[in-house]
Amino acid sequence: MENQNTKSAYVGTLTQYKPKSIRQFIPYRDSLIALLPGDQNDEQFLKKINKLNEGELLQNIPNPVVENTDIYYKINSSGEILITISDIFNRITKVISDGNTSKGIHKVHVSLSDLKPGIYFYTLIINGKPSDVKKLIKSI
Repeated sequence: MENQNTKSAYVGTLTQYKPKSIRQFIPYRDSLIALLPGDQNDEQFLKKINKLNEGELLQNIPNPVVENTDIYYKINSSGEILITISDIFNRITKVISDGNTSKGIHKVHVSLSDLKPGIYFYTLIINGKPSDVKKLIKSI
């Protein structure tokens, strides 16, 4: 874009992502922010990942989730990794197997398009033992 007085009037070509009111914006706030260009390896994000303890989950990104989310976790020794997603009644709705995983920090990309909107909990299971639980919100 040019450096002219009309610069601030530029609307862009992704008008479907521009909410018409604050009421429309709030449920999709995190998903809309995730669409902004930028590096996920920013300083604040790296600090959160590096502070993870053995067998600990990082809050999923983005949360609330529209369709897809990323879940980060840390393990200090290799092991069989499962992540289960359950509803508020503790019924398991999805199981994600990350297989036999080496020690370190790992990311799992999860599609939740098949789940209904609501509150869910995801659990990190290492070698058959639950290790950590976090809450996620599935929006429309």
